[in-house]
Amino acid sequence: MNNNRSSNNLEQQLTDTSSVISDISLLTTNTEQESFISNSVFSNDLSSISTANTSVNQESIIGSGSNNGNGNGKQLVITLEEALPSNFQDMYSPDTLIDVLPNGRPKFTKRDIIDWELNDIRALLIVDSLEPNWNNQIPVISSRENIFKIQYLPLDSSDNRIIQTLVESDIYRETNFHINFRVKSATYIVKTARQRHVRMLKDLYHIQDDLRDTELANTPFLRYELRNIVENFLLNLGVESQCRSDFKKNCSVVKKQKRQLYGLDNMMFIDDDGTVSNRSDAKTLLKKAIINSANNCGSVNVNRNNMTFKLSQEEKAKLWYDVQLNIYRRLELDWQPDNIR
Repeated sequence: MNNNRSSNNLEQQLTDTSSVISDISLLTTNTEQESFISNSVFSNDLSSISTANTSVNQESIIGSGSNNGNGNGKQLVITLEEALPSNFQDMYSPDTLIDVLPNGRPKFTKRDIIDWELNDIRALLIVDSLEPNWNNQIPVISSRENIFKIQYLPLDSSDNRIIQTLVESDIYRETNFHINFRVKSATYIVKTARQRHVRMLKDLYHIQDDLRDTELANTPFLRYELRNIVENFLLNLGVESQCRSDFKKNCSVVKKQKRQLYGLDNMMFIDDDGTVSNRSDAKTLLKKAIINSANNCGSVNVNRNNMTFKLSQEEKAKLWYDVQLNIYRRLELDWQPDNIR
């Protein structure tokens, strides 16, 4: 029942990609809603990217789920260690395996990003083939926390199925990204991967005729291409999660600095009738004057009742830009922060 509800919800989202918006309106600092931030990683116009088999529709989504049973009601239960791959040679392109970690994976698969290790494991559990000893079924992972699941994504999967698998995965589920954001992220990644796939085949076979692009776009991804799609989805959600976390912290710091600037940290709250308990009239008048002065300043919005500083849209945009810039540089990503509008 839950799976059907999830699929119906996803169908609704995927049939209207024009309505996709960023989930940043859910991001709050203390009790203030920070709703200004645009999509940090996927701000490009997705309508400018087109491939032959990436149009998303209801018919291709319905019934694309994987079977977890074996027909007789029994489920195969395995440990997490048994579920994870032990060999990564054909999961990455040869040029990325020059500099590897002790486990054989490229060094770029280890990132200093919030909750990275947990979600990296979840990404590895999206598999393109079933192990022979799984008896043609998808096992259940034995875990007290129930935080891991295996998802089957064959190499010949349609782009719609790849998008659906990414959206419905547990990758960064604790961040509670809106489904619109996950759909937009997955769609962008799959579309750009399909474009690279077509270019690669044209270069490999010396094809110059653009009329064959549709034919080439319908060929399956190679294994390392599909792994790259999954890990790009992981990276983009991880970076977005880190940006939002740092942004909330920085907003709190700036608001605290503003309170200190206006000398409000140690003052008591003003009641609805304008009185201040245990304070002299002089201090009450002083505090009212400070509030009025702060409210007259374009960069500060002070609520008279609860003394909450609200940052202006311009201040929040600048903070968001700085957060993105710092994180992209720290992670050595060649991404560009959102323009300050």
